[in-house]
Amino acid sequence: MTPIALANEVTTQNILSLPDVVLRLNQLLGRPDVTQPMIGELLMSDPAISARVLKLANCALYGGHGKVDTVSRAVSLLGLERIRGLVMTTFMAQAFDGLPEDVVDMDHYWLNSVASGVVARALGYRCRMFDTELLFLAGLLLKLGRLVFYGARPRQYLEVLQISDLGEEAVIAQERHIFGFDHFALGAALMKLWQLPETLYKLVEEQGMSLEAASFPKELAIVRVASALALTIEPGRSLPEDPELSSIEIDPAALELLDVSADSLQLLLAEAWVQTFEVMETIRPNMAKVF
Repeated sequence: MTPIALANEVTTQNILSLPDVVLRLNQLLGRPDVTQPMIGELLMSDPAISARVLKLANCALYGGHGKVDTVSRAVSLLGLERIRGLVMTTFMAQAFDGLPEDVVDMDHYWLNSVASGVVARALGYRCRMFDTELLFLAGLLLKLGRLVFYGARPRQYLEVLQISDLGEEAVIAQERHIFGFDHFALGAALMKLWQLPETLYKLVEEQGMSLEAASFPKELAIVRVASALALTIEPGRSLPEDPELSSIEIDPAALELLDVSADSLQLLLAEAWVQTFEVMETIRPNMAKVF
């Protein structure tokens, strides 16, 4: 079994296949001649997607434009890549609701994924990166491969989860032992099938690499730091009070490359907490009530 073989399996068996409108969106965004009216027309062909996009477009993460009440206005104000993020968030929030509860807590998964995306976007902005929306998607989809394992190989993945108390690195090593590859490779393989940008799936695929060997080292560092910081955003848990954030395991090489201070990370976390809540209230309203 290879990552691409398992990714193909989940798409052909409809365990996890993109709706036609989402697939067509990714295809259009890959074209050099794509225009905003083309994207608006596509989204309006799916009322459910349109409604969720408008709801997300008015939350704090995408706010600042006044009331966004039409799809065409959303596309015009937010831009094409941000629209891709909205549509992928909408799709992903509904795609895995049928997974067995004894294997995965979807509320916890989505809280962590949204927080990773929100923090990556904010950190990218602070580091003056050009494409912060791509960073949001990279954080959001970072653990996509785990959902594929949950959906396609739930019993085998329970063997992986038996050692979860040993930490994230042990879990990743167990994934490789049982399946021959980890969830990063699997998530990236699925993202390739979905025709998402190369930069995006590389940021997932290369998570286990050193920054020196990575295709996009600064972007990879941002996603890596965001993933660590996102673990502090939990229901009923206050923001860390330690100004050095010493309780959070963050790759020191990534922090050095980004040259961000503890104070700026502390402020970023406070902002991300509010934005994560707003997104969760939109995509999983029952979950948001426990904040």
